[in-house]
Amino acid sequence: MNKGMGSQALVPKKDESVEPTPVVIELTTEERIVAILKDSGFSHSMQRIILAQAKHESGGFTSRLARQHNNIFGMKHPGRGPTYSRGPYARAEGRKGYASYLSIDSAVTDYIMYKRRRQIENAIDAKTYVYHLKKKHYFEAKPDRYLRAVERWMLSDSTVRNF
Repeated sequence: MNKGMGSQALVPKKDESVEPTPVVIELTTEERIVAILKDSGFSHSMQRIILAQAKHESGGFTSRLARQHNNIFGMKHPGRGPTYSRGPYARAEGRKGYASYLSIDSAVTDYIMYKRRRQIENAIDAKTYVYHLKKKHYFEAKPDRYLRAVERWMLSDSTVRNF
């Protein structure tokens, strides 16, 4: 033991703070989505599929609907039933308004509620899931075209592999 140190070196001065500085870790949009899906009990493969679907629907989170209204799934504001949507965002006259969300987290949670309400089944692969979505009229494109787009996003994604 050093003679000059003693136990006084461990005692802070009166004006010194002993509180540790909190570390804030910001998650990326992708990491937040995966965390919510994981917490909601989705399998690893469904996390990848739904993340790729969100990226496809929002143009990699760059669409105006995604940037201004946090609507990453292209969801329309429901006419009835529980929702996290703040209300419809009117895209054009005569068209049903798209949902507007306070946060990405709200949009993901609303999508999960929509999936459960519409009884859209989980699947072990993207092809099966896309066909479930088409059966429930989730999208208007041809299923093969939608599937190719989702699979392209899945191939380019490393978030779920590394999360």
